[in-house]
Amino acid sequence: MKYLLYIFDIDGTLIDSRATITGALYAAGAEFGTPPGKIAEAAGMVGQTLDIILNIMGVPDDRLEWGKNVYRRYYFERIAEEKPYPGIAETVAELSKSVLLSVATNKGKNGATRTLENNGLIKYFDYLACMDNSIAKPDPSSLRQILDFYQSQGKILEPSDCLVIGDSPFDADYARNAGADFAFAAWGFFTPDGISYDPAYIIEHPRDLVSLNEEIAKIEVTPELDLHTFLPRDVKSVTEWYLAEAREKGFASVRIVHGKGRGVQKEIVRGLLSKTPFVRKFYDAPAYLGGFGATIAELDV
Repeated sequence: MKYLLYIFDIDGTLIDSRATITGALYAAGAEFGTPPGKIAEAAGMVGQTLDIILNIMGVPDDRLEWGKNVYRRYYFERIAEEKPYPGIAETVAELSKSVLLSVATNKGKNGATRTLENNGLIKYFDYLACMDNSIAKPDPSSLRQILDFYQSQGKILEPSDCLVIGDSPFDADYARNAGADFAFAAWGFFTPDGISYDPAYIIEHPRDLVSLNEEIAKIEVTPELDLHTFLPRDVKSVTEWYLAEAREKGFASVRIVHGKGRGVQKEIVRGLLSKTPFVRKFYDAPAYLGGFGATIAELDV
């Protein structure tokens, strides 16, 4: 097993809180007198600390406590509406049987605890590093804090034993600063474009986290490669290997099934195909062969 501890972000990773947070920001912004454009800018910074978000909305440092109280009033009116992303509850329950689980979030402890409790998730997490008891991400201090907690229980872990799962550039920088690997949650608020380095993994669906530590299955080379059976981290290397083997076998064309989803795996495949010298051309498969969920590549054999 490669990782012993998974450290999750909350907003945009475990919980779909976009509507509740945005709604609370607009309601608070109306009370602050914030222009709508600035509220929209602040809403795009979810994952940052509340202090920074309120500063963007024009709340000065000497009125931040007042601003936070206003925002929290509107947020907690809406918190019961928050739900886990599809597949999260089942994934976390399954993961808890084989790896340690903790949370590192820039939410306050009250908000973090309540949304996890409301959705039956809190029982799976050993430790919650929140704004009330740790330094905000991307500072890596809270990861060491989490490791110290486990050490107090006789479980000695290093950052290399940890996988940070999140959806934002702040989560990615947090993992890198701490010396841990990062898995980008592709279902969240952000896109991989905002991350300053290549994540160890791009996770298309929560269930992929369950098999993350398993070995890649060996495959027989045929004119079709179905990437659904592989972990997101392996898409590029498997596709690269497969293309070379397919050419060696004399296949003039191959079909690569990457799925429709949000297009992350498709982008990886298309990017690789565009840089492979012996790929003559590539295009979406016809509808009866998967449509835009698959790519046909013609090879120079």
